[in-house]
Amino acid sequence: MRRFPKKPRNGEEVGGGHFVFRRGDSTWRIRPCMWPFEHPSYDSALVEAARLHKEHGGTFEVFVRVGRVEALEATNAEAGE
Repeated sequence: MRRFPKKPRNGEEVGGGHFVFRRGDSTWRIRPCMWPFEHPSYDSALVEAARLHKEHGGTFEVFVRVGRVEALEATNAEAGE
């Protein structure tokens, strides 16, 4: 796998907003990788969580983006022009 996936990986949709993470067995903490795979849909992420559980055991959870904040471009009035 590439170290810095600039382009979406096969089956991934950057901005899709659905992620699968594994819970730690003893701590129940989530330790995501640097570049988590972003699924295009809830169903896609749920299928992947089931596959990972079957292959590795443990607890896998689907997280969904529920909000977003972006920087807005300054208008001419805000920029003091």
